[in-house]
Amino acid sequence: YADLAERYASDMPLQVGEVVVLGGTEEVTKCVEEYSNAVFGVVSDSPAFLMNAQAGNNETHPMIALKGRVYVKVKGTGQAGDRLVSAGNGEAKVADLAECNHFNVLGRLIKTKYNEDTQLTECVIGVK
Repeated sequence: YADLAERYASDMPLQVGEVVVLGGTEEVTKCVEEYSNAVFGVVSDSPAFLMNAQAGNNETHPMIALKGRVYVKVKGTGQAGDRLVSAGNGEAKVADLAECNHFNVLGRLIKTKYNEDTQLTECVIGVK
């Protein structure tokens, strides 16, 4: 993995690859809205750089990838380079360019995804 992450207090248990937004009853919560303009990051498994490392553990303060290469729960298919937006339920999906704006784009697919099922997919986040 090659992502930059920071620990944030979460108001619920989060799984690796889930898309989060700022807010809820703590600092971050799972993104439940499609095309959310509030997307913030993705739960990381093993970041290359971890800020705020002493602030709790993975249950209370998950590592949130803010930039770089990370696995994301992606729903549906897409081509390498396609832009990702939130799909609700902590997932992401590929969006047409007309559906994208500066606020809702989470990142891009690194490789083509052929499977329609939601699965952890290598992406780069923090790029438009």
